[in-house]
This record gives sequence, C-alpha cells and structure tokens, in this order.
Amino acid sequence: MWTREQAAMFFRDVIKTEPDFSRLSQSVLQGYTCAVANEMEPERVQELAKVMKRKNVKLGADQLSCLVKMVMLRGIPKDLDSYPNDLLLFLRPSDYAATGSCKQYFANVGKASLDLLQRESSERRQLLLEALACLVCVQGHKAGGCQQSEGAKMLLYSGIQFYLISLCLVLLQKIPGTQVNKENAKILGHLVCDLGGEYIRSSAGALLKELSQCESFLPDQEEAIRSVISSGNTTFGPPQAWSASTLNELTGLIPVLDHSIWQKVPKNVLTFWLKNFARDSRLSRAQLATIVEELLPSRQKRDVGCPGELRITETVLNNDLMPIYYTPEELRACLKNVSVTNDFLQILDYPFSNEQLAVLKEKLDETYPDGYPDSLLPKLGRLTSLITTKDISKWKITSADMLAALLELDLQNEQVGIWVCFPAQICFLVWELLV
Repeated sequence: MWTREQAAMFFRDVIKTEPDFSRLSQSVLQGYTCAVANEMEPERVQELAKVMKRKNVKLGADQLSCLVKMVMLRGIPKDLDSYPNDLLLFLRPSDYAATGSCKQYFANVGKASLDLLQRESSERRQLLLEALACLVCVQGHKAGGCQQSEGAKMLLYSGIQFYLISLCLVLLQKIPGTQVNKENAKILGHLVCDLGGEYIRSSAGALLKELSQCESFLPDQEEAIRSVISSGNTTFGPPQAWSASTLNELTGLIPVLDHSIWQKVPKNVLTFWLKNFARDSRLSRAQLATIVEELLPSRQKRDVGCPGELRITETVLNNDLMPIYYTPEELRACLKNVSVTNDFLQILDYPFSNEQLAVLKEKLDETYPDGYPDSLLPKLGRLTSLITTKDISKWKITSADMLAALLELDLQNEQVGIWVCFPAQICFLVWELLV
C-alpha cells in the first residue's frame, strides 16, 4: 500500500500511460494532484472522479477543493450522484441548485466525511443550515410543518430558492422546539453531528441512531443526549430495560453516558456486553474503563490478604475482563505474590479504572525501584497517564529505536508538556544519540 504522498510522486506518469482508470488501485488513485488534473481534459477528470467513487478513494480537503473545480469546469454534471460524496462538501449552493432535489443532494452530503471541513467553520455551519432548510421548510414534516407546494418544487431548481430557504431556517432556529424526525435524521446522516442541544432535546430519540456515529460532541450536545436517554421516551426504552444489543446500538454514545444512567442499567447486561461485544467496538480502553468502574464489586474495604477465589492465575491474567472482578484493594492484595512477567505486562492494556491503574503502577514501582527497563517502556499503555517527571528521570533509554518507540506512544494532551522535554533528560538523550 502506498501512502498519499508516495502515490503523488508517480501519479502523473501513471495517469498519462493508463487509458482505463478503473484498472488503477485505490492506493494509486489517492495520489491525485491538482497539477496533474490541470494537464487533463475535463471529461477525463470527470471519468477519474467517478472511478474514485466506485473504489471509495479517500482524498484530502485540498485535493477535493481542486477536483470539484475541474469537475464543474464545463457546468454541473447531470449525474452528480456518480461522483464522490466528499466532493459535494465543496460545492456552492448555486452549483447544486440545478441538480434537482435538494433532499437527494443532502442525503449524499450526509454520507460524506464531514470532518474534512473544520467543526464550527462557516462552510460547515452553512451546509447544516441549508440542509435543515431543505428538509424542514421545503419537504415539510409529516406531523405538520411547512407544506411543499408545486411552486416550491419548481423553485428548487433556483439558487435564489436555496438562499431564501437559508434565511427561512435562520428564523426557524430562533424558535425553541424545532424537531427533526427519523426520516430526515437519516437523510442528514453525518450532518446530525452538528445539531445543537435544542434540536436533540426537541427531536426526542429520533436522532440517537445517527448521533451514535459521531466522533465527538460539544458540551451542550452531551447534556441533551443524556437528558433524552434518561427520559426513557425513546425506542430504546429506559436504561433499566436495556439489553446487550441496546448497548451495541448505542456504542457511539457510551462515552457521553454518566453514572446517573449507568447505575440504572442491569449489571448482568453490562457484563454480557463487555464479554461479547466490547472487543469489536470502536471504544478506547479508557472509555471501556468507565463501564468497568460501574461493575466494580461493592465489597467493603478490609485489611486482609487476597481471597482464595480471587487468586491471580495465568488464566486470570489472560482474561481481558479481569478488571471487573477486583476492587482496587483486592487487586493490590492479590498482586503481591504475582511476578512481573509477559503475562502481567499484557494486562496493562486492559480497561482498568484509574484507581486500579494506580495499583498496577505501584506494583511496577515496587518491582523496579531504580526505573523501568527499556523493554517495558513501550508497553506502558494507559499507565502513561500516571507517569511523572520523577519516574522519567530514572529511565535509562540507550537506543534510538527505544526513543522512537516512546515518542509513538498515544499521549494525552495534558501529558505532552511532561514528555516532550521532560526536563532536559530526553533532550540530552536526543543530543547523545545524534552526536
């Protein structure tokens, strides 16, 4: 597989010698450059763009903004649906007005990679405004709303209509309780991710399925999602009636849920979901740890040794659900007679709560009081969130490969200041390796 940059280096030569673009791989096509496109006939660029859609080629924003100009050079193609959905993000209202149904247009936009446009950018906000205006003002709600007249249908072909609809929506947004029904939510697709908290509340559970596909949320969106879910007035029902399949459908919303919701979900449902579905979810270990915390035993603290039934064996170490069986105190007691082996190191990637992670770090600190060995450092996993400058000062990194492995660790933003030049040790090491 070529990277985008590598493919760009030979893209011109390939395009010049290959008459049938459909024979080119996805890996090669991602190397598209504006310079090469400017040397091609517009019809050939259109042909190339259609092949890109069929092969699901992912392009960057700069490539797409250039490609759309070439595709539209001789007017709006009548078969706009044949082009990559991502391309539609870079059209102007006057461009797509002539394509016919705004509903169909925004259905395609809703399938595009919305993150190609910066969140809260004017372009992205305008897309949402126009989409809602199309669906709310022109298409109309089944449960009452603006009714679509024959005149409105005809005006869809006019750029002026899209402008007027946008103004209409600006007014609608000032009215609390604006709703989006399930049908329109499906059409909006990824655009749902930009709807404000007021829309989410007013639309009840109609948006939850699409919202679960979003990568992140703003605070007011999170609050609205929790409010809707807590009400129980959705197709998923109240949290106390959820099943493992419900959690599976709501996977993308799990990071938003808080203790007030989790405490209502049956514990056996959470456990079953973790055992059977969590491994295939897109949730991070830190996010899964949130669920683990809800399942931690509620046994009272006691100053005794490790209970016999909780003794840590090789089988336990190989079970990635190990965290749900131990309170932090029990984990501390049961780790006392466990040596730091490869089996132990693999559990560092399990979804432990922060309190449990602190216990694991204690175990490593006791085992390696003079600093962790080189071989352990790249395997720290989520323990990196607990590493201090004092810990780092004890490390003995002796090779460039080890340094590279450390710099590839997935650090949280708040840790960057500690790691990047913690104070002078890594800088000195880099200097030593370079000279």
